[in-house]
Amino acid sequence: MNRRETLGLLGSIALAGCAGGLSVPAFARGGATLRFCSNASAVSKVWGTAYTPGYAEQTGNEVTFADVPNTAAAIMSTRGRGTYDLGYFTYIDVLTLAKNDALETFDETDFPRLKNIPPRYQLRNAEGKVIGIGAYQAWYGVAYNKSAVQASDFKSWSDLADPKWKGRLALNRPMWTAVYDLSILAHALGGDEGDVTQAVELFRRIAANALTSYSSNSHMAQLLTRQEIVAGPYYSHRIFNLRREGQTDLDLAIPQEGALALPYAIAVPKGTKNREAARDFLRYIMEPEPMLKMSELDPVISMDPTIKFSARQEKEVGMDYETLLSKIYMPDWALIDQHWKERTGTCEKIFAGV
Repeated sequence: MNRRETLGLLGSIALAGCAGGLSVPAFARGGATLRFCSNASAVSKVWGTAYTPGYAEQTGNEVTFADVPNTAAAIMSTRGRGTYDLGYFTYIDVLTLAKNDALETFDETDFPRLKNIPPRYQLRNAEGKVIGIGAYQAWYGVAYNKSAVQASDFKSWSDLADPKWKGRLALNRPMWTAVYDLSILAHALGGDEGDVTQAVELFRRIAANALTSYSSNSHMAQLLTRQEIVAGPYYSHRIFNLRREGQTDLDLAIPQEGALALPYAIAVPKGTKNREAARDFLRYIMEPEPMLKMSELDPVISMDPTIKFSARQEKEVGMDYETLLSKIYMPDWALIDQHWKERTGTCEKIFAGV
């Protein structure tokens, strides 16, 4: 089967799913209302469109959303109280929460489709229990304004350190530069996230060019669209969503060393009163139908390599699924988590000019 035929088949699957024709696992019928802890209204909107209607139809359970500034902090502050039944997290958040006994655990047999997920994308604790399910991944590259610069200006991550960008870049907050920037810079320099010594020095030079540290996704978008800055490390799905909203002068470059994989997961907070229903939600999000719906709303990559791009995604991203995956670096998030606090402190000192 060639790629065109494959895309056509996926489209047929999506249509069949919308009509109720897609085979999904049997779920326990209930009448629960799950409270989903989300970090943004935009996230709640796409999940409420792509996932929750089908889940409700299959199970009889409803999902409501609670938007908070930081989902991991919200779960920690309410640990064991049953305040939330589901949460949207980065992978490193899931690992940190699991270490603090803030998440429910499950057996791998609860998730038949887990066998399709590459081991590096599976979230487990030291005992091998499942602590979350990867929903999808985006990637972290160099966002830029095409009216001012071009992708060829950022062939390498080290290009961000060029003095010509003095006062023309924006960087993420220290807690995230510690996780994302130092990891991809270490990889770009021929190493990995286990030792970021050289990456720290490169980051110091890049930080010297930064006008500011962006406080939120919307802050970075404003800086770029107003050309207060011309570029900076940023999230792929944010750029593509901005382009869909009409900001066509924005784009994302993938340097020759690659972009950093940004996987996101759903996990079940410890103490949920709806454990079985929440488990079934995790099972449901692994199915092709909701993932294909999500791909029409948000240009993200499935964790399951058997679920490729939709035709719209391939056109929007400008390459096929396999080509994009070959350009994305997936680090060891458990290793990054071990050094998160100390590396955040390092980035804070660099931002402070120490």
